[in-house]
This record gives sequence, structure tokens and C-alpha cells, in this order.
Amino acid sequence: CESRERERARETERGTATMSAGIGCGIAVVNNTISVVSLVPTAPAALSGSIAVGDIITAIDDKPLAAGTTQDQAASLIPGAPGTAIKLSLQTSKGQAYTTTLLRSAPLAPL
Repeated sequence: CESRERERARETERGTATMSAGIGCGIAVVNNTISVVSLVPTAPAALSGSIAVGDIITAIDDKPLAAGTTQDQAASLIPGAPGTAIKLSLQTSKGQAYTTTLLRSAPLAPL
């Protein structure tokens, strides 16, 4: 970790650091699946109106999340450049499968 921090500091000094954005949802392993456990109200996941706490993420950008996928493994698939699309396949708590595509961004400041 320490060497990564030094590399990031060097990139920032050189102006080469890349900005990363997400979709604003907290995930955790629940019953051996990756579940949505929180939503940032001003971020894409909540603003879309399609994702709910308790939904299970079954694939990210068409990459299935196998049983045993860790929180860190799943979380590493979400960030990307601001404005880029991410496709999520999910399952509601009632078992209904659905897919949604969101644009990554930083959360908007509250009004």
C-alpha cells in the first residue's frame, strides 16, 4: 500500500493521475452473494431509481459474479472514468432478474 501511495503522489505531481468514479452503492457479501447494502442519495445508483438495498449483483459488465466472489473483487470492477457506462445484472429480493446501465460519476453535492 505504501508504494502505491508514493506512486499516486508522483502521478499527482506530474499531473498524470487518472480520476476514477463509481456509482454510489455500498456492497457486501450476504449469504455468499454480492448484495447492495447502501445507496448514496446523490449518486447514479440511487438517482436511477432502479437499484434497491437488498438487491443482489449477479454480473458487472457481463462478468458473472460467482459464488464466493469477495467484496473487494466485486468492488474492483465498479470504478472507472467519469461518464463511462457500467452494466449491472441484478436480482431483487423477490427473485426478479433485471439489468441496468449507469454512468459512473462522483456523487452530486446536496442542495
